[in-house]
Amino acid sequence: MGVIIAIEGLPGSGKTTALKKVMKKLEKRGISAALTDVDSLPNARQLRRVADILPVSHIARSLIFWTLRVLQYETAYALAKDHQIVLMDRSWGTALAFDGWGNKIPRKMLELMEANLPGTKPNMTLFLRVPLSIARSRKKMNTLKDLDRAKRVESGYHTLVRERKWIVIDGTKSQDIVVQQCLKHIQKMIS
Repeated sequence: MGVIIAIEGLPGSGKTTALKKVMKKLEKRGISAALTDVDSLPNARQLRRVADILPVSHIARSLIFWTLRVLQYETAYALAKDHQIVLMDRSWGTALAFDGWGNKIPRKMLELMEANLPGTKPNMTLFLRVPLSIARSRKKMNTLKDLDRAKRVESGYHTLVRERKWIVIDGTKSQDIVVQQCLKHIQKMIS
């Protein structure tokens, strides 16, 4: 069974760009790796279309993304059977930060959902930390538009980093340094 590694961070933290580069480096090293994100799942496009017409704080939008996360966990578990490493572009941590802190959905409800996710939880989570001001300048998204909500999401991520002992990587550094740091921690995990 392969190792599942989640990469978390605010939109604009550089997660997706770093993940693509990490994948290429792993493949060059002869390490069998796969990547899963909610946008590449079956029916994701249709579900995202519905979610995108709803306000970011609407419970139905959250439920759609929870559905996508459940499917992402199933996919990660299935991929881990055939690959040494499975990288997850975000994980349930996103639901906790955006819905628990950002949308003020009771955390107990989110943790109950998390306890019943299918498959295997990530073996390690890397968190690309960037200040909210940098994240907002890098990426214009509805999810960060409301500054008060965005600050709550940022606070939620910082709490999760402490509580869950996620590995923090400075997302303000160059992409090459971020990728090197990710690879260093991944290599430790598989050694």
